[in-house]
Amino acid sequence: MASSTAGTVVFILSSDRSGSTWLAYVLGSTPNAAFLGEFRRAWDSQLRRRCAWCHANGREDCEVLTGIELYTPDRAYELTFSRTGKQFLVDSSKRIVWAARFITPESHSKVHLIHLIRDPRGWYASERRRREAGRDELIGEWVAENLRIRDFLKSSGAPSTTVFYDELANSPMSEFQRLCSQIGCPFEPGALRYWEKAHHGFAANGAGSPLLRSLPNIAELPNFISGDDPFYATNGQKSFVDQRWKEQLSEADAFAIGEGPRVAALLKLYDRVVTPDSLQLTGV
Repeated sequence: MASSTAGTVVFILSSDRSGSTWLAYVLGSTPNAAFLGEFRRAWDSQLRRRCAWCHANGREDCEVLTGIELYTPDRAYELTFSRTGKQFLVDSSKRIVWAARFITPESHSKVHLIHLIRDPRGWYASERRRREAGRDELIGEWVAENLRIRDFLKSSGAPSTTVFYDELANSPMSEFQRLCSQIGCPFEPGALRYWEKAHHGFAANGAGSPLLRSLPNIAELPNFISGDDPFYATNGQKSFVDQRWKEQLSEADAFAIGEGPRVAALLKLYDRVVTPDSLQLTGV
């Protein structure tokens, strides 16, 4: 088992389009943590990219990530702890199968799992901008994936916390204080201004816009494109909550998702219900 002095890898598990990169940036901006983005990409030749921050700054080598793929993933975390000098590494890889590799008696690091859930209406509006599929099919995928993550958290035996994107974004001070307390890492308000720090990681989606867009070599990042570029450009370098679904979804779609029995059953597991504007704790 990991020693009591070992660092902690914080794995964010979620459906795509749930705010995992933003959450990782904020946690990686706390005093004793480092952002890694989707660390699993280092060992996938089709997904591997250079460190987005270093690439956008015209740097050939990254002090944290260069050559990391030459090591086994478990050894790579050890090396990254050493290179960053931090006690917490935040990995937004999102995939259960990736996190499961490091919850073993042989692991050299401690693990904390975060299950991030987004309002299904917001998730659907974001996902629909990127691929065409029926509403029932997409929502079925969302429910199934979140149930798989929930089951994994229960069976893994690792410390875990479930958080909701909209609650974090609407009340960041109190919600991040609570989350960091459960992880065991210190929190400071400046972490919410994550774009003021350098972040070495495999990530270049919309959440990276406030961090990367003004850097000199940003045009050389061909993958720095999302389905939301104008939106992120408008909201760069400020805190905001993405609730575009309220304008973009038809009343029929929003109602059908909110009243769907599969969505209701999942949210009931977390003592939450759908209201016209948000998810709320039952009894509130």
